[in-house]
This record gives sequence, C-alpha cells and structure tokens, in this order.
Amino acid sequence: MIEVMVVLGIIGILASVVFSNFNDARVDAKNKAFASELKEVQLAIELYKAQKGQYPPAQSMGPSGCFASASVFNLADSNFCLTSPVISGLVPNFIAELPDPRDSANPGSCRLFYLVATDASWYKLIAQGCLGGIANAAEGVQVGDPLARCAVTCSGGTYISCVQTTEAYYTSYAIYSDGGECM
Repeated sequence: MIEVMVVLGIIGILASVVFSNFNDARVDAKNKAFASELKEVQLAIELYKAQKGQYPPAQSMGPSGCFASASVFNLADSNFCLTSPVISGLVPNFIAELPDPRDSANPGSCRLFYLVATDASWYKLIAQGCLGGIANAAEGVQVGDPLARCAVTCSGGTYISCVQTTEAYYTSYAIYSDGGECM
C-alpha cells in the first residue's frame, strides 16, 4: 500500500510540473497568435489606404465598441471600450475579421482602441492589457519592440505619453502608421 501511495505521489508531482509548463506554453502561444492577428490588421489597413487613399474611418460605437475619431476619442475613459471594435469598411473586403479580445491571453482585461486622425492621415490600433503571463514590466512589451504601444519614448503625444512601467503599457500591443506613434 505504501509503494502504491509513493508511486501516486510521484505521478502527481510529475503531472503538476508538466501541467505548469504546458500552461506557460499555452499563454505564450496565445500572446504570439494575438500579435500575429494585429499584424494582419495592419496589412489590411495599409491595403485599404492603398486603394482608398486614406486610412479607414473610425466608427463610434459607445460602450459596445472602441472606435471614434481621434478628435473626440478619450483613451482615459475606461467605460468606452468593452468589446471587439469595428473599423468602417475594413471587414470583409480587406480582412475576414478583426481580433477578438476574448482570444487574447488576458481576455478579462484586453480592450481594443482605434484612433484615426480627423483627416485620416494617421492611425493607431491599441490592444491594451492583452499580453498575458507577465509578472513585471521587464517581461512585457518594451519601447522599441515592433508592437510596442509607443515605438519611441514619446514626451507627450496628443493623447498619451509613454510610461512603460505602468501595466497599461507593458501588457499592450499597438500597430500604427507614421505619425501615430505618439498618439
């Protein structure tokens, strides 16, 4: 009986080690998949601009979405964005569907924001709080990373300044056009 209990204990320890490693790999895979989806959106937005001559307009959706033009958009309003956004004219002609925050590694906190200049000369799509499995700022997205919320250290754009030590920045991805980096 003691031998059986020892064997079951060893199996339990091995199973917990394997499960924790598997869980980390699953979170990492979700992070990479979500980042890849954002790159697809970037290609779709650039294709839209190539065909239409400007970036897609934002569709204001209030509490059920995340889109408004940059002139009226308030990034600090935490109640503004609750579900997946809709970018006018992008789906289905340029991309089949936009990323869903529920597919990210951090579905409870992930929110999407789309900012576009009133003259449609620049855009920025922010996936705030979507990076999962991050314990501190050093493990998250850093200034200079390809999908960093701020590509450079911005000393204060129209809407944000880059403070990478806050969770809103190091757990967030962004794609943007020239001119949208510090917005």
